Formats: sequence, structure tokens, C-alpha cells
Amino acid sequence: MDTDILRPDPAWQARQGIFRTAKPIQNFEGLSDADNENVVGIRFVPPDPNGDVGPNHYVQMIQAVSAVYDKAGNMMLGPFPTQRRLGWGWEHRASLTD
Repeated sequence: MDTDILRPDPAWQARQGIFRTAKPIQNFEGLSDADNENVVGIRFVPPDPNGDVGPNHYVQMIQAVSAVYDKAGNMMLGPFPTQRRLGWGWEHRASLTD
């Protein structure tokens, strides 16, 4: 019999930490699997969103399409095929930091 299953889990947290997660300050509708179908002709379900927040923009990617939003939730660029971002030059990246 394996006695490891009888030992307490050393990673188990016995009490709550002192830091709390910040509440969202902005919420808006992003890309969907319908955007995948409209741009590249294929639906992926679930859409599996991924994104990152910068000082002035939010960039979102779901499987085959990406988009860039301002902090108010307005789409500034996209949706466009995600593979297209690999061909961008530095001049395009610099314009997104304005």
C-alpha cells in the first residue's frame, strides 16, 4: 500500500493570505468564436481567450484571431488573423504605445 496518500499535502494553505485580488475597473465584450469564423472560416469552441494589458491598450487573442482595444473597450485594430502579427514591423508596434 502506498503511504504517500495518507500524508498531509505540504502545499495546502491552512489560512487565507493577507493580499486581496483587485476588482476589475473595466469590463467589455471581446472576441468570440464567431470572429474566428468570420476572419478565417473556422469556429473553435470554446474560444480560449488570451490577452495582455498595457498602459493604454488591451490586446486579445483567441485561437486564430486577435484584436487591440483601447482602455475604454473600443476596438482599435482587428479582428485580424493572429498569424498576421508575426509580420509586423517595429513601426506598427510603436504606434500601439501612443
